[in-house]
Amino acid sequence: MAYREERDPDADARESDAIQRYGRWSLQIRTRVLTGFAIGAAGAALATVGILMNLVTTGPLIFYVGAGVLVGAAIVMIGRQVGRLVVERKTPAKLRELAAGSAVSVEQLAATTDLANRL
Repeated sequence: MAYREERDPDADARESDAIQRYGRWSLQIRTRVLTGFAIGAAGAALATVGILMNLVTTGPLIFYVGAGVLVGAAIVMIGRQVGRLVVERKTPAKLRELAAGSAVSVEQLAATTDLANRL
């Protein structure tokens, strides 16, 4: 008689639900951080245009606007990285919370989320 591992039939559904909840949580965190940085980037871009126009009184307007766009884009890119770091730092606690609520091991969730985060 061959050995067969008995598996709970609802385990896959619980794991899938926990992974989906993690994905939604991760997306919410990244969106909030990026939104904050995007608002800041808009302000910084306008401030850059204003400061450059006061400092350099001669020059085409496109120069000022281009500099403002570059500053704004740089701030948004920084915000994207900060969002990733925040999610990375808070993930272990969130996985423990999800594992406790869904009766799935933290290791299983960590392995799946690590794979998903690399995509």
